[in-house]
Amino acid sequence: MRPSLILSAALALATPAFAAGAPTDDEMIGALPKQEEIHEAADALDRMVDALLDVRVGPLADAIDPERRAAPRRRDETLRDMASRDDPYFEQRMRGSIAAMRESAGAMMAQLAALAPVLRETMADFERQVDEATRDLPQAYDD
Repeated sequence: MRPSLILSAALALATPAFAAGAPTDDEMIGALPKQEEIHEAADALDRMVDALLDVRVGPLADAIDPERRAAPRRRDETLRDMASRDDPYFEQRMRGSIAAMRESAGAMMAQLAALAPVLRETMADFERQVDEATRDLPQAYDD
């Protein structure tokens, strides 16, 4: 793809965003998820992973590998059983990963909120530069 085609596509996609103007600091901060929303999402993710780990995969494993039907416990085997078979700390590590994600997402949103004025000014400056760069382009006509 030619660079001019890429640039044209980027400008065409960016034009509606520029028409709306740069958001205010309050609009930018308001668009970020709140700490409570992040915690609720992480709690929901934890519950979804828990439900997924309780899925019985024994019958599926039997269908895929009928030679291994000799193991009687396999019929009720869950994803949790399979995941923790070789890693007794699987669940602790998985829950620790979700907790770490919750905390890092919360910290990242707080940092983005603090950076809102800088981000807004950067976006406004970019908009000014694009306006200046495209000022002499021919205007589209409605027929």
